Amino acid sequence: MSNGPRDRIVQRVRKTILALDRRKVKDIDYTPVARHVQRKLESGNGTVVERYGFLQFILTIARDECVRNYGHESDETASIQGDMFTGVLQRRYPLPHKRGDTPVYRLLEHLTPAQIRWNAEQHRKVGHAHLRHADALDRYACDNDSGGEAA
Repeated sequence: MSNGPRDRIVQRVRKTILALDRRKVKDIDYTPVARHVQRKLESGNGTVVERYGFLQFILTIARDECVRNYGHESDETASIQGDMFTGVLQRRYPLPHKRGDTPVYRLLEHLTPAQIRWNAEQHRKVGHAHLRHADALDRYACDNDSGGEAA
């Protein structure tokens, strides 16, 4: 059951990203994805301000969907990490970028060795952060152990 216009927009963004992925487009950048979705969904009758606001909304959804699909903490990455040492690789990885910049997601077979190493380092950073968090939780449990059972 659809929850209205937002769900329709999210579905169109997902459909667009999946179509690009199936076509094995080398790079997926969320800005062209958002512009494509805007052209498909917009009536053309809105004011410049309304059209700009709509595009900004779609850009946010497109960025979130790209990160959800291909980011270092993506759903694909999470499923791979279900078995920590599977060695399974993702289809796409972000190109090196500064924090806050727009990531572009490239097919693995088109990445340079330097881009692959950058991605490996990003995954190591996430992994180390998770390990530090787990260690902090263990310390907290030890410091606050009152002999009770976990829920």
